[in-house]
Amino acid sequence: MDIIQTYVNRISTELQFKGYLIENRISMGDTPGLLYACSAKPYQTVITRVSDHFLFVDWEIGLARWKPDMIETYRSFSKTVNQKFKVPNVFRLTIPSMILVAVSTTSYDQDTIDFVQSVYETPMKGGEAGQYMLVDLALNKIYYHTRHPYKQPAATPLFESRNNLLPVMQRCLQVDYAFPSNKKR
Repeated sequence: MDIIQTYVNRISTELQFKGYLIENRISMGDTPGLLYACSAKPYQTVITRVSDHFLFVDWEIGLARWKPDMIETYRSFSKTVNQKFKVPNVFRLTIPSMILVAVSTTSYDQDTIDFVQSVYETPMKGGEAGQYMLVDLALNKIYYHTRHPYKQPAATPLFESRNNLLPVMQRCLQVDYAFPSNKKR
């Protein structure tokens, strides 16, 4: 088993342990997904109810190391997730918060890192929020959208979802990783 699949298997186990629903080896448009996870039930934030949706893809194979493919895969991901919601975006009380996670065993170019750290996806019609994350397994580093000095639309669901996923991803990067147990950590 290669290092990317080992990492994704760890993530899958951790998210299942936290109650997320998991699908392995799914496709989003032309991109093969390694893992799709969504929260079993929406959770309440200060402003709205949020449903997490995470898609993990291989940067080298699935996205051909090209940022436009990553953006297009996010659009397919958003379309697929939004089909699960019967209420139009602007009338939603529960919104999907989506994270597309690209995983790589090689480093990313600075342009892609800057993009991920500064861009998030919130359509003008509202009703959803999305972002990108990069995992560099060679450097054991995770890149993600960071807070800006001014308030951003959809910031609450973006950061709630990221805060649900980031500790799991960081834990799974550890060399001395141990699979979760029923004991309190």
